Amino acid sequence: MSPRPTVEIPPHIEPAFITFGFEECLDSFFAFGLFAIAHEANIFPEQLYRCLIYQ
Repeated sequence: MSPRPTVEIPPHIEPAFITFGFEECLDSFFAFGLFAIAHEANIFPEQLYRCLIYQ
């Protein structure tokens, strides 16, 4: 196995990390909200919902 390349960390990483984290939070918020709305509207069968939530 070849050695992994060295990762260079940019000098101003905090703003990039904050922006990335904020965007991921928004994505999750809307995705889980839309999933809940779809479940309430009975778009998914109950078995699929249980499989996705409890896995």
